[in-house]
Amino acid sequence: MEQEHNFETDAIRAQLARTEFREHSVPLYLTSSFVFEDAEQARALFADEIPGNIYTRFSNPNNTEFIQKLCLLEGTEDGIATASGMAAMYCSMAALLKSGDHVLASRSLFGSTHQILNVLFPRFGISLEERRSCVGIPFVIWFNPSNFERTVSPFRNFAYLR
Repeated sequence: MEQEHNFETDAIRAQLARTEFREHSVPLYLTSSFVFEDAEQARALFADEIPGNIYTRFSNPNNTEFIQKLCLLEGTEDGIATASGMAAMYCSMAALLKSGDHVLASRSLFGSTHQILNVLFPRFGISLEERRSCVGIPFVIWFNPSNFERTVSPFRNFAYLR
């Protein structure tokens, strides 16, 4: 029978398997890239046929542990780690939106979010509403529920609230 841990125990003790060096805590992998046993392993890794690390910007044991620990604590299957909140916001929206989709945004947005919604996404055919504020985004004041109900429609595929 598997022992149940509480949240605090998982937050402190959950980690990747120890290496042959039997460290108490996961070591920091401060490397830009990883070595390969041979050319065939490198080929298979680059072809995504086998799991493993190639380049730290793609994956790293420390990132893997961070993601796995957060997933355990949040009760999710999988996750992704980004270097900033803007990267997380962009990844979330880019994964869900496609050409022809329409975005509805709230009034309180970070300045870089304005850039993504007004400059970047229109290049991909992702549009904003006709009603525009002085910076080009259709703003809705969300603290009034009737405003939300009036602006939501089947033609709006995504609402971004902050």
